[in-house]
Amino acid sequence: NPKFFSEGTTLTQNEFDTLLNSLLSGSQQPSYSNYDTVNRVVLGAAHSSDTTIALIDARRNNTGYVKTNGLDLSAYYHFDMGAARWTVGGIGSYVFHYKNAVAPGAPEEDQVNRFGGPLRFQARGEISADFDYLNATIFVNYANPYKIARRYIPSAAPDEYLSVDSYTTVDASLTYRFGDKTSFYPVQNMDITVAMQNVFDARPPLVLNSSAS
Repeated sequence: NPKFFSEGTTLTQNEFDTLLNSLLSGSQQPSYSNYDTVNRVVLGAAHSSDTTIALIDARRNNTGYVKTNGLDLSAYYHFDMGAARWTVGGIGSYVFHYKNAVAPGAPEEDQVNRFGGPLRFQARGEISADFDYLNATIFVNYANPYKIARRYIPSAAPDEYLSVDSYTTVDASLTYRFGDKTSFYPVQNMDITVAMQNVFDARPPLVLNSSAS
């Protein structure tokens, strides 16, 4: 109500509490309307003895925003060598900024390479050999190191845990194509693939954090 909170009014928490308490301390206690049993209190109107103090919208609001830019990278080279058709290449992404704010006008925080945010650089390379009925492929996955803020790790943990190491893994796949030349009809034109992720069982880097998420 502009009578109590004029447009542009700025109050400290103590000033707001004092004013609100004085408005609610009349002989008639506040009442609430528009109660929604599914969404709990969606809209509430708090009343003093003579006027409405405020309308309360307790629904979630999508007021935050994200500003981000970066590059998506992709390069492949195909060539014949021996009895195979070879492919060498990969894909990757490089993020310049990933800034977010809880509301327009609020401070922006860049989350790139931070715990909970996107990595600056990650990529997946591959080399494959394709024969007549057989394809063998090896993939290499890379994720760069990043930081975690002190507020997320236990207070007694040393500073070395503020940095999280990079992570590199190797995957492999083997595909056999029966094609249409086999005499066994049920498997004609069928492909069978055997794949393994993290072939060398590389352990992920330790992320020591005390947050609930």
